[in-house]
Amino acid sequence: MMGTIFAPLVQKIREAFALDERVPDHSEVPADIVALMRRALQTDRATAGASDLALATSIEDLLPRVSAKTSDMYESLRQQLTSDSPWALVALDSTLDLLSPLGKARHEPSHTKTLGFLMDPGRPHGLGVRVLREFFKLMGRLIPGEDPFERLAEDSLQSTDTLRQIRVTTEHANEVDGRAARCDLWLELEDANRSLIVVVENKVESSEHNDQLRTYEDALWRRAKERRRLNLDARLVFLTPDGRLPDQEYDRTLWLPMTYTNLAACLAHASRDAPEPGRTYLNLYASTILRVVLGVPANPVGMERVRQLPFLTELQNQGATS
Repeated sequence: MMGTIFAPLVQKIREAFALDERVPDHSEVPADIVALMRRALQTDRATAGASDLALATSIEDLLPRVSAKTSDMYESLRQQLTSDSPWALVALDSTLDLLSPLGKARHEPSHTKTLGFLMDPGRPHGLGVRVLREFFKLMGRLIPGEDPFERLAEDSLQSTDTLRQIRVTTEHANEVDGRAARCDLWLELEDANRSLIVVVENKVESSEHNDQLRTYEDALWRRAKERRRLNLDARLVFLTPDGRLPDQEYDRTLWLPMTYTNLAACLAHASRDAPEPGRTYLNLYASTILRVVLGVPANPVGMERVRQLPFLTELQNQGATS
């Protein structure tokens, strides 16, 4: 009985405490209650026992303070972005999205093709290199230290010209030692100054199968060998809703975990000065990511606002400016 009552409380606290971890100021919260809260999140929801009531009561006492901290942070971020960067909130506040009407909102190939379309400067969306630039800027931010992707994303005429030369291929077919490798998204650049290959493996719901990612690594190295270039920058991106690493042991120096929250904020930045109709297309796709892939509500109430906070924080981290 008590376990049944306790379970929904733990769910609410799980979401609230996920935010509270980002604001690690527990000075006003008794340490023993924080410890109890942590313990609750580490135990099974169905846990039942005599201590449940005391634990639930302690957590209930803490919930208003966590809720207040959540509300303050939410309001602060919303006000700042509304004032400085209102364009960043268009997709967040939209109840309409691109892929849901087609029944493809969780269909990985549809996400891959949409992203490939938006990244390709040669496609008829009028966005030019905006999405590619923001994507490489995001990669540069996620990779510690000085990185060629961030340098390539600089807002300059030379960078723009280089980005226009990148070939974007979806479901790029390779064969390595008799094994088929169909990479979701393959970005490739070769000019007089640099060579670059980025492979994106997109996972909305499914996990990698068999030795899939190892084949991708082999395809990347085979292509690099064919080109006989020493100044090659290469990276494999593992795009998932939660930013996890591949399940199996692969070359962790090559694979860059990226979240769909990262991607949604990246697209929001690309929409900043984009012309129509490309801007609307961008925002509608970002809305699909937020509404369906990440489960972020457009009009949250109360503690539901915590679901918007990761996206608001990511917008800020990516340097949203007017």
